[in-house]
Amino acid sequence: MEHKYGADLNGKQFILLSIALCTGTLIEWYDFTIYSQLSSTITEVFFPPSNDAAQQLSYWAVFALGFVARPLGSILWVQSHQPLLRHSSSSSWTPSSSSSRSSSFTRDKMRTSSQR
Repeated sequence: MEHKYGADLNGKQFILLSIALCTGTLIEWYDFTIYSQLSSTITEVFFPPSNDAAQQLSYWAVFALGFVARPLGSILWVQSHQPLLRHSSSSSWTPSSSSSRSSSFTRDKMRTSSQR
């Protein structure tokens, strides 16, 4: 598949990437669902019992913070790792190529240290 961003993916890589993305999204929404279903329990245990309105507002403020934090965290992560992402996208990466590069690096490093 050709596209403007990232490395070119073959069919198997695209399917694995899609499954990974769907799994992450499913886990995220599962967390939000569980948190919202347990609202009465969470408000009683973690927020001040003096005022019901303050409990509910605190509960939904934490929910909104978690809902907003994930995309903002993604944006910050991408911005802070942009040079690394640009560098790594210039070559196609596979787990096998990564392990062969690291093992060749280790072999080369061992050769130079043993030649001293």
